[in-house]
Amino acid sequence: MHRILDFDVPVVNGRIRVRIFYPTAERGGPAVIHLHGGGWVAGDLQIYDRPTRRLAQSILCPVVLVEYRLAPEYCFPTPLNDCVTAIRWVYSNSSALDIDGQRLGVIGDSAGGQLAAAACLILQRDPELQIAFQALIYPVVDHSSRTFSYTEFESGFGLTRATMSWNWNQYLLPGTDRTDPRISPISSVGISTTAAANFVATAEFDILRDAGELYAHQLAAVRRPVQLRRYNGTIHGFFLLDSLFPQSDVMVGHLAHAATTAFAI
Repeated sequence: MHRILDFDVPVVNGRIRVRIFYPTAERGGPAVIHLHGGGWVAGDLQIYDRPTRRLAQSILCPVVLVEYRLAPEYCFPTPLNDCVTAIRWVYSNSSALDIDGQRLGVIGDSAGGQLAAAACLILQRDPELQIAFQALIYPVVDHSSRTFSYTEFESGFGLTRATMSWNWNQYLLPGTDRTDPRISPISSVGISTTAAANFVATAEFDILRDAGELYAHQLAAVRRPVQLRRYNGTIHGFFLLDSLFPQSDVMVGHLAHAATTAFAI
């Protein structure tokens, strides 16, 4: 990296940290906000330092890693609100951060994909902040577990039905409406997003595969440009397992190409 900067960002009832990875000396270009995975209960700047460097090196633009607060200490909607606040902070401070606030992207993997999709649904109501690119890597977009892939791969392929259920119960308080689009973005009526271009990656042997692909098709149905890619021979989490899955580097390359095309770099 050319430079790495850490910041404390004020949020409701606290502060969160963000880390910005600048891969080159170029100033005033696009940037991407990365919302990490971890089932809403795990993940931080240290765990996701290396994966975010990979993204920055591939896209060749600054990538902002957000350390949002985690469940169960901070349940929905706090983590999501932290992410939305962080995106707005990047936009509001874009000039000082040497970033083009008109060319912002959001990337999320797994639970971070759910946060990214939900954040874009929220930000569509912002008259000024427009997200140019959204990338969802094997995202959680539906609370229900009725898809074929949920049944076919419910155990024995890494992420299990039982683990996913436990994670949901940490993130959501009893009585929460689990069809809320901020929880299940796939349930948004007339689905839309501020992202001008979208990239969705799914893993072949993943309980979340079918819902993620359906979400991509819903984006396409409302005439949102979307590139959907399924990476065969992979399981949930393969983005982080690049030493085991060569498809990880292939996916990052596809994502980077989609991002640079969206940003017209």
